[in-house]
Amino acid sequence: VTVTTSPGGPTNAATFVSQNPPSGLTTGQRGNATITLRNTGTTTWSAAAGYHLGSQNPADNFRWGLNHVDASGPVAPGATATFTIPVTAPATAGTYPFQWQMIQDGVGFFGDLTPNINVTVNPTVVTPSNAAAFVSQTPPSGITTGQRGTATVTLRNTGTTTWSAPSGYHLGSQNPADNFTWGLNRVD
Repeated sequence: VTVTTSPGGPTNAATFVSQNPPSGLTTGQRGNATITLRNTGTTTWSAAAGYHLGSQNPADNFRWGLNHVDASGPVAPGATATFTIPVTAPATAGTYPFQWQMIQDGVGFFGDLTPNINVTVNPTVVTPSNAAAFVSQTPPSGITTGQRGTATVTLRNTGTTTWSAPSGYHLGSQNPADNFTWGLNRVD
């Protein structure tokens, strides 16, 4: 008895080629990643036919701001496709998996998983609008009771707002706050 088999129709298959995961992101920051896959099946991939690159680890998660990415155009059997993924880093700092796989709507995931890459998301550092850093000071020296003298204080504006007297910015006396020990309590 001779048994003959015939191909069962079109197949979905994908082989991993390369990836460039996101790096150096802070919480909520946007960036791009790229993944290149080869269509090793017998069907052409297109968004109209329901083909996408889908998030994994776990499947269909929205960790990077989206769960599916379309190819820029149809991908014929044997051709490669580079997917550009517009990622948004998670809102909480930490280390997160970055892994993807091809999917066809209504059929499921298929082909190689991309290698799992653990991406570190750093906390966003917020620069306060009002901040100052001490640089130097030269206090008055050798003055007697009632004598006038001059002191110099240098500060660096480490905030995001420009200091000006009309905007209400002054150097103020301390210990205790707003004292008149040296004849005045504010200097523009």
